[in-house]
Amino acid sequence: MIAVVMLMIALVTPFAFGFILPRYMARSTTNFHSALNLAEDEGVVKKTLRPGDFTKGYPQPLDTIEIAWRFYADETSSTIIHSSSTLDENFSFTLGVEPREVIKGWELAVRNMYEGEVAHLTIQPNYGFGEKGAPPLFKANQVLYCELEILEIIPSIKRTYKELDASDSIGDEVLQGIEDGSSVIAKEAIENKQINGTKSDKERIFFDPSKHHVAADERVEGSSSDGAYVWAETMSSIDVDIKLDQRYTKNDLVVTLKTDYISIRLQDGRVLFEGPLDGKIDPSQSMWALMEPEPLARVRGYYLSLSLEKSYGHRDIWASVLSKEFMINNS
Repeated sequence: MIAVVMLMIALVTPFAFGFILPRYMARSTTNFHSALNLAEDEGVVKKTLRPGDFTKGYPQPLDTIEIAWRFYADETSSTIIHSSSTLDENFSFTLGVEPREVIKGWELAVRNMYEGEVAHLTIQPNYGFGEKGAPPLFKANQVLYCELEILEIIPSIKRTYKELDASDSIGDEVLQGIEDGSSVIAKEAIENKQINGTKSDKERIFFDPSKHHVAADERVEGSSSDGAYVWAETMSSIDVDIKLDQRYTKNDLVVTLKTDYISIRLQDGRVLFEGPLDGKIDPSQSMWALMEPEPLARVRGYYLSLSLEKSYGHRDIWASVLSKEFMINNS
């Protein structure tokens, strides 16, 4: 009964129990950017304090949003009523689900913010905690003043899942998006295809831990010690094929692609593949697909295919999918 009550509270008040990594968000002493009314009745007013990464676009329904926040006593006060820095881990919520997981004002704001953006919000009661308030922190019909930061936008399964025929390659699908202009990472990936697309199997090398230097134009391949998955990478991307014990549909799986972490689980919680990545990826430019058995596939039977686009600053040969330290500790 207590657990049910706590869950209901969390759906109304995002800070009732949530998790956030402490982040510094200083109260701005400079002039706000132009105010943007996010509701027709001016119930939510947003003022950008720090721009975000517009190249990744706005979050979409069912995306997971990681946020940090500070609530202030009034619009000009430096007195903090509540801050996410008091929590232990990152707080996240799913955008656009019913019932909502955060207040309506935050939903409207997040839909109009980019990853990394910090905004000052003025939220009227009907977009906040309404007539009931959220005692003891917020009184009934209280106007809310807060700073909200989007730490990360994690694309939903619907955005990262790709329907493929048996003859299709998920890597080719990623490159097709680049070539037709729907991807923001065009030039480097096209060059990568020109370099690696003409390589024969004999020209590809398998990673040898004793070799520390790998040419930038080589395609490096490897596999887990237990044969559960195989991977192939270039300087800009890494593809992973994960063996499945049977045929699954996308509705059977919970797939989470974060910048530095990946998790693939069944709906019942069983882990198929999970852990911290050895570098960082751009989830918005990465894809996954469920594949039928193929004679020429690198794994036998049904498998899940991932194509992960490496983030700028992490475009190197990782020589591993998951963090090497994680692999050692879990070997």
